[in-house]
Amino acid sequence: EDDNLYLAILIDDTIAVGAADNWNDLRQFILAQPATTHVAVGYLRFGVATLARDFTTDHEAAASALRAPMGAAGSSSSPYVATMDLLRRWPNAGPRRSILLISTGVDFFAGRHQGPILPDVDPLIRRAQVQNTNIWAVYFPSAGHRGRSFNYAWTGQNNLSRVADETGGE
Repeated sequence: EDDNLYLAILIDDTIAVGAADNWNDLRQFILAQPATTHVAVGYLRFGVATLARDFTTDHEAAASALRAPMGAAGSSSSPYVATMDLLRRWPNAGPRRSILLISTGVDFFAGRHQGPILPDVDPLIRRAQVQNTNIWAVYFPSAGHRGRSFNYAWTGQNNLSRVADETGGE
């Protein structure tokens, strides 16, 4: 049996810059992965997942790719569309894989005006299920005034929770 795991850590560039205060914990998490775990670190911006470090078993190299998110300067687009971008580049079948998604969970262009479930959530769930990819979600507020909005926070947390629950993550 293949013990290899492909783990993509995707960081939404719209989260508050202060998220980087927690990167020491994230770095320790990366370094604690078994040798059979291939780790990639990417940032979500403009609807695209840009890998700062492609999949590697060199966990030090993966951890060194962590940088502070751009915060308010980090283009407000859907974290779900950007995560889907990475899934589209992965083959439909293959080794075990997971995504750790650190995000506001909000598409500020669709925002709370689309109802409680954002339009890009269900397509991401379906694709992750077909490709047998677990998505583990961590909510972090966005920078600026919108990051303190109850409605945006509620929408983001609920959508991230739905993605995680329906793809086998938490």
